[in-house]
Formats: sequence, structure tokens, C-alpha cells
Amino acid sequence: MSFTDVSPSKPDVLRLDNTSTPTSATQFSAEGRINPVLPLIHLRGDEFGGLQTDTVRGLLNPSKYLLPKYLYDHRGSELFEQITALPEYYLTRCEQEILESSADEILSRAEANFWLVELGAGSGKKTRALLHAMRNRQMTNQALMRYLPIDISEEFLYASSLQLQEEFPAIDMQPICAEFLQGVGYLTMQRNEHYAGTQLLIYFPGSTIGNLTRNEAAEFFLKLRALLRENDVLLLAADMNASPEKPISALHEAYNDAAGVTAAFNLNILHRLNRELAADFPIEAYKHVAYYNAGESRVELFLESTRYHTVSIADYRIEIGLAERIHTEYSHKFNENMIRQMASLANFTSVASWTDAREYFRLYWLCAS
Repeated sequence: MSFTDVSPSKPDVLRLDNTSTPTSATQFSAEGRINPVLPLIHLRGDEFGGLQTDTVRGLLNPSKYLLPKYLYDHRGSELFEQITALPEYYLTRCEQEILESSADEILSRAEANFWLVELGAGSGKKTRALLHAMRNRQMTNQALMRYLPIDISEEFLYASSLQLQEEFPAIDMQPICAEFLQGVGYLTMQRNEHYAGTQLLIYFPGSTIGNLTRNEAAEFFLKLRALLRENDVLLLAADMNASPEKPISALHEAYNDAAGVTAAFNLNILHRLNRELAADFPIEAYKHVAYYNAGESRVELFLESTRYHTVSIADYRIEIGLAERIHTEYSHKFNENMIRQMASLANFTSVASWTDAREYFRLYWLCAS
């Protein structure tokens, strides 16, 4: 069943403000099972204020930019799911290939009691292989295992979680609408206070780590490690750099598909700003630009203006020049030394990794040490 086939009822949403504590809002029962009505924990704060502040700051910068997290409203999440099915977009197929062939082996490394926490859960398409492996373990093991997806797109998160709960009713699930580290912080407090013998397995799929700059990625590793305890695990998905086996053309085509879905995904952020901030971007005056920067080992995405115009947003009037570009996203690529060095600097140890047949993509088991 595709996402568009899902018509969930309105979720039971628990919203926590900045003064709330995780323990006062727990949805776990005394028996250690999550409430079967699948309540959604909402940890995000003033989303409108954040969007407006970040957008104005980015557009007033000499090198204009928009934060990539704002690409993922409900429509953006739908478009990204379409991207993952495109013939040019190899990343999802490679990661799914790895999981379908190795999920049982991957989870065999986990402790008896563990929570699978997914950052940027999306539709859960790839996650099904891990959930099948969890269900296989449950048949012979009465240990505590849970699936806890974290995403910033509330409606999309709830719909996909509800569908997964229906497919895997024996696995406890609870969706959490939050920024990644915010959600992990919430869960580590729950674990440490109530389920001390439980290991956290943080699954960071899709090479989303590549959307961060190198410095941001290193900072993310350090902040994540500070939330975890020894023997917790980061299962990190990383897209490999161009190589003799992986031509630059494959990278270029993955972000410039013939059907134009990636272009629609990129342009959707302007639709969102017009709708949510009452901005007046002329969408027809922009085109999608994406290219591989070999010197930085990354694909760079922009929205390029095809004519001079001004944009009203909040109390600002911002000039956009002919051929001026607004940066929207990076997709950094990696090699094994990059991953191991970044992990080591944050006190993670690279214990194992798995790759696809073409060695385009890799999953790393990074243990908190």
C-alpha cells in the first residue's frame, strides 16, 4: 500500500512545551508496552516563528540560503517519497538492498532489549526489513523491543507509523514529532529513568548525514554521543563518494531526474513560504539547479532566479537578482576514512559495515565507546 492509500484518523497528539518533562508525559504502560492507540508525542515548539526567523536570516545573507529541513512539509515529504522510487535515485534502492540482505545479521549485533529509533523516518519503506528482523527475534525472544520513529513532518509521520503498526502489530511503536536530537534526548531520559537495561539503536537512514556541512556533521556526532551511553549504537547510512566504480554521472542524474520530481521537490519550499509566511515568491521565475562539486565531495542544490524581482516576507522587501541562486541543500558524499574519523572524534567505534553489490552506499554499525 502506498502512502496515498493511507487515510488515518486524527492522531492522539501529546504536545509538550518547553516546561514539560518527558517523565510527566510518558505514554508507556506499567507493563512496558506503548499505548496501542499509537499516540503521537509532539516536542517541537513555535514552528511558525522558527520558519520565519530562519527564512529571513537566510535571504538577508549575502549568499542566500534556505534551511533544508523546511523542504519537508507534508507535500515535500510526499515528493521525496516519489524521488526514492525514481530510476535515477539509486540511494534508496542501495540502502534497501543492504537491509533486505543483511537485516537479520545487523540486528543480531543488538542486545536482547533494545529500542530501534529512526531519525527522519519518512514512509518506513526501508525500515520494513528491520521490522521483519525484529519480529523474527520476537518469535524466539520475549525481550523488550520497540520502534520509535522521529520526524518533523507530523501528518506524514503519523500516517506512515499507523500503517507500519498495522503491518507489525506485535512490535510496540510510538511516533515522535521532533528535531532529531530533541527526540533522542526525550527517549534517552525515558530509557535512563524507566528502562535502564535497554540499548538504543539509532538508525540514521538515507545518507541524511550528508545534508549537513562537514562541521555540522561533526557537531551532530558529538551532541548525539553526549546523549547516549556506552554500547548504544548509531546505525549510519552514508552515500559513498565518486570513484572508478561510481561515476560522477550517477551522482548528477540522481538529483536531476528526467521526470522533474526533484525540481518540484526543491521548488516546493517556495510554495510553502508563500502559503505559511504570506510571501510572494513568483514560482515561475525560479529553476532547479543541482550539480556535483568534486572539490567538496558533495552535490549542491539551488533555486536560481530567471529574472530580477523583489520578494515581500514579514516586514522585509528582499531583492533577488537575475541568475542569483538561493542555496537549499547539500548532499555530501563520503569515503570510509571520513566516516571512521568523524566517528572516532565523537567516541564512536566503527565495528562493522555493509554495502550493496555496486558499493555505492554503506551502512555502519558505530558503537558508543
